[in-house]
Amino acid sequence: MKKHHTQVNKAAPAPPKRALLWLSIAAIAALTFAVLSPSLQAGFTNWDDNYYVTDNPLVINTTVPLAKIATTPVALNYHPLTVLTLALNYQFGKLDPAGYHAINLILHLLNTILVFFFIFLLTRRNLLMAAIVALFFGIHPVHVESVTWISERKDVLYVCFFLAGLITYLKYSDTKKIIWYVATLLLFVLSCLSKAMAVVFPVALLLVDYLQGIKWNRTQLINKIPFFLIALIFGVIAVKIQLINIAAVKMQPAKAIADIRHFNLLQRALFFCYGALMYMVKMVYPFNLSSFYPYPDSNNIPVIYYLSPVIFIAVAGWLVYLFRKKQKAVVFGLLFYFLCILLVLQFFSFGAAIIADRYSYLSYIGLFFVVAYLVNAVWQSKQQRISRFKYPVMLLVVVAALTFNYQAYARTLVWMNSGTLWTDVINNYPNVSLAYVSRADYYKSINDIEHTLADYNTAIQLDPTNRDAYFGRGILYSLYYKKDDLAVADYTAALKIDTGFAQAYANRGMIYLEHGKNDLALTDFNKALTLDSTIADAYNDRGALYLSAGKPGNAIADDAKAIAHNPSNAVYYYNLALGYKTTGNFEKAKQEFTQGVQLAPANAELYYNMIGICNDSLKQYKEAVANFSKAMELNPNIKDFITNRAFAEAKVENIK
Repeated sequence: MKKHHTQVNKAAPAPPKRALLWLSIAAIAALTFAVLSPSLQAGFTNWDDNYYVTDNPLVINTTVPLAKIATTPVALNYHPLTVLTLALNYQFGKLDPAGYHAINLILHLLNTILVFFFIFLLTRRNLLMAAIVALFFGIHPVHVESVTWISERKDVLYVCFFLAGLITYLKYSDTKKIIWYVATLLLFVLSCLSKAMAVVFPVALLLVDYLQGIKWNRTQLINKIPFFLIALIFGVIAVKIQLINIAAVKMQPAKAIADIRHFNLLQRALFFCYGALMYMVKMVYPFNLSSFYPYPDSNNIPVIYYLSPVIFIAVAGWLVYLFRKKQKAVVFGLLFYFLCILLVLQFFSFGAAIIADRYSYLSYIGLFFVVAYLVNAVWQSKQQRISRFKYPVMLLVVVAALTFNYQAYARTLVWMNSGTLWTDVINNYPNVSLAYVSRADYYKSINDIEHTLADYNTAIQLDPTNRDAYFGRGILYSLYYKKDDLAVADYTAALKIDTGFAQAYANRGMIYLEHGKNDLALTDFNKALTLDSTIADAYNDRGALYLSAGKPGNAIADDAKAIAHNPSNAVYYYNLALGYKTTGNFEKAKQEFTQGVQLAPANAELYYNMIGICNDSLKQYKEAVANFSKAMELNPNIKDFITNRAFAEAKVENIK
């Protein structure tokens, strides 16, 4: 059988010894692990980890059916296999972040090894090229985001299947065995199920054919048809989800899709060229990295953006020149890079950031390949004018690797928690309102209220239309400062910005309820639940309103819905039990009280106001005594506990 080899293959050295091969792989994997191992100590962040894990019912609900995971988009994306792996993480380790980080790191180590074998096979066993590409892939600081951010499980997972598919395709090209073709097809599907960016895989196969010197005849193109059909299906799914959910951007405006109406076609073209070039710059010069790179002001776009198309056209012209000169290795590397980055170059302005480190994860393999090819060419050259540079070039590779090591380690520490993450963004871009809101949310989670308020205030000063800043400050005023008038004002401000902000209606309604403004409260609860029928607190609060208004039937219905949407909140069972108690259904009330106690066994009021009273009403006096005693044990300072236990004890004696 005739085999096709590339220009790289012709220059390849003799195959390395097996021991040297595995020693190289082990060394690269060990170095990569050492550099990124601090991520194992990191926690969750409030940058999408709540959508993907901590607040995701597909993950934290252990009884959710697989069919629901397979059909439900998360965070405006369809990646059910990624969600399934996160759900498995939860099954074994609940919300311990170490397990999630460990799987991400393991997948990255596996990807680094797969990169090694992919380049090794692609270049006909060139150990030097495989080692350089794999090493830079493993330790490059721009790749830290994909590994240390739990929400980016989709990145490391889809690339794992993508690379494995490229390897099996090389085996198929070499042997023509159908088993390798089927394996490639299956791995492609798994990659698409992990992240929609995998749809470029069929074109990547064509690039592999080009580098191998395989002609694109009818048979080759027919072999690619199933891949293109699969890509089309997943592409349509991804676009459809984005279009359907554009209206939902209001629910998280700073984290979803940028408002493209702010930019004209020319500006978007500038962003496209700027992104394509900036990723290349950060590959060589990975400084001033950030988890968030904001768009420029549409009225004051920096000069670099206008220079980008000129540089981009020059690079494209150079690519055409190389193609004509049959420099296949360089053409392959550059085209692989552009192919894998193309879908995230912000012409359509999807996302709130103009570029993102995570988008380089797969695409950099192409640029690393070009670097490795040039280093290898110098190392193997027989021409004295070139070969004299081989040790300086190799020294440059070592220096680059050491620099990347240091930067990647430092970058990993940035992702320790939401505080370090958003402080880093603020240090790089001090005018990003989103960063202050997100850091304020973190400060609030650790009860640093002073800094929380300061960050919310700064966010509003920077962007008076940031509804999340008003909303967060409203919660702060209500819960911590007890300034309900200011809280209502902030919720109202948020609703003026976004009239579809369901949670703001729910929170404002709760304050109205607490101040006896039942009509206003009912209006807000109804509006909130019309906009979002899953807000459990809104059902619970409306149920309390109905109960106080003498409508226990309505209260019971609402409290039951609250429990259906959040079955782990003891307060909901408490209120449902009160509804049943009001109607005289003490047996049902006792059942709900008991469920509440199981969820909150240290709550004295549950034992007293729920079980104890119900047992008394059901004439189960001995049980009432036991429950009143438990309430006294939990809170011995309430006299009513003692009095009611005495009454229950007297009734026990009367029965005797």
